[in-house]
Amino acid sequence: MLDVAFVKPALPRGGALVLPMAENSGLGGLAADLDAAAGGAVKRALAAAEFKGRKGQSCTVWTPLPEGQPGPTRIVAVGLGKAEELSAEAAEAAGGAALPLVRSEREATVAADGMAPEFAAAFGFGMALRSYRFDRYRTTEKDEDKPKLQGVSIATGSARLGRPRVRVPGRRCARWRTACSSRATSSPSHPTCSTPKPGRGAAWSWRSSACRWRSSDRRR
Repeated sequence: MLDVAFVKPALPRGGALVLPMAENSGLGGLAADLDAAAGGAVKRALAAAEFKGRKGQSCTVWTPLPEGQPGPTRIVAVGLGKAEELSAEAAEAAGGAALPLVRSEREATVAADGMAPEFAAAFGFGMALRSYRFDRYRTTEKDEDKPKLQGVSIATGSARLGRPRVRVPGRRCARWRTACSSRATSSPSHPTCSTPKPGRGAAWSWRSSACRWRSSDRRR
């Protein structure tokens, strides 16, 4: 299962760097820092590929950093479309589109320091959803053909940092036996855990080492 965490903005020392970019927005934040370290090579590469940040557009650039300098092995720019039309659903779709482009790396960092926190979270959630694969019966699949990506770090400037886990809906909480053992009763209204529903309209959340309801998230 893909592990998604929120971290403070910092250039990665390896793996892939994902750049969610709105249409004609230019480079900023971590992307600008990387471009400065590479002597403007990132901006020139995106211009040569005619990457404009349109919805559904993507561009992969191999690291332009000098040899021996730590940094990402590849840069993946993903278009978000027009900034004024960006929504959580569009950010989630962009995250899903970015996942196959970095699947061969061990880790990936999303430069979301220029995005609103809710859009950054939606982008990471889209990557987590796209990472799901049912491979129980793929017994002849070689190890080199399997996805190598294990974790995604969302670099955001939000004050709400930490390591909240993102889980694909419809699967049981990995620690439901220990975290919910004190209130382990059947809950047909929500199939992902055995904890009874505390109130009407509450949404389920899984965080770190405990399961808890978040009454602030209401289902419409």
